[in-house]
Amino acid sequence: MGTWGYGDTGTQGQGCCPPLRQDAAPQRRALPAARRPRGAAPPRAPSPRPAGRAGAEGGSPAASVPACSAARSCPCRRRRRRCRCRRGEKMAEGGAADLETQRTDVAALLKTALRKGDTWYLVDSRWFKQWKKYVGFDSWDKYQMGDQNVYPGPIDNSGLLKDGDSQSLKEHLIDELDYILLPTEGWNRLVSWYTLMEGQEPIARKVVEQGMFVKHCKVEVYLTELKLCENGNMNNVVTRRFSKADTIDTIEKEIRKIFNIPGEKETRLWNKYMSNTFEPLNKPDSTIQDAGLYQGQVLVIEQKNEDGTWPRGPSTPKSPGASNFSTLPKISPSLSNNYNNMNNRKYLIEHLSNT
Repeated sequence: MGTWGYGDTGTQGQGCCPPLRQDAAPQRRALPAARRPRGAAPPRAPSPRPAGRAGAEGGSPAASVPACSAARSCPCRRRRRRCRCRRGEKMAEGGAADLETQRTDVAALLKTALRKGDTWYLVDSRWFKQWKKYVGFDSWDKYQMGDQNVYPGPIDNSGLLKDGDSQSLKEHLIDELDYILLPTEGWNRLVSWYTLMEGQEPIARKVVEQGMFVKHCKVEVYLTELKLCENGNMNNVVTRRFSKADTIDTIEKEIRKIFNIPGEKETRLWNKYMSNTFEPLNKPDSTIQDAGLYQGQVLVIEQKNEDGTWPRGPSTPKSPGASNFSTLPKISPSLSNNYNNMNNRKYLIEHLSNT
């Protein structure tokens, strides 16, 4: 039996080493082909990776992992899963902003300071919590960010309203537990992204000042309910809700609209206390809070007669020093005398104590 030399040629497989060839390098590049299953096509030339973050990281082809639009905050990147964020880019029908924009915009607007006269809007906490999950609002709750299974849909405030009333709130609602308050800009952005549930109206509330000595601003969630009627037909009462920041002029315009009073018709507004006790509300710039109107107060609107007179007569004092209107009950002389006697007695006691 002969022996094989290093450079000898012969039947392959009978020697310990194959002959040295100059095409060894191409053979090494072809080694992965041996690992391919039978019948598999040879590998093609590599195509350029997409510009997305998922393609830049490697690990799997770009076709299996779509590019993530929120690379730094993408939960899929940390968990090495198929990226969900691309599915969430669309957000809401009609071209909504991306997740990060919604998150940062609303977070900044929630910190808006309250200013007297500004308008804020109520949003049901259940809907808002769903929205926070969808956009990954909280840093510790980004697992379902962009997942269509938690898409909040149109803003739904039905949980805040009484049955059958699109503007009457349920009683004893608590801020941040039952509802969230958003400034006008924040509300407008949410509506543009998600729209409002069909048949519902925005729940708008104004910021008012409270406190006798130290003033502080607060959103007036529960409005003042007033009963409105005409002087000629006080049995026909219409109920409306107003903010304490609304002026007497605003209320009068609303009453004129309710009872279809022509714009050229001159009117006056009265505050009805009892069956036959009226007080004129002749300061149009005064607010409900300034005028001292309370819950359930009856307001009467009066139209001027064709001859220029008023059905209820004059509403101004008869003299500059007078303080009682003809429609208000006057103080009896006995009460006035008692008041004067009390003042005289007080003066006498002070005089004796000084001497």
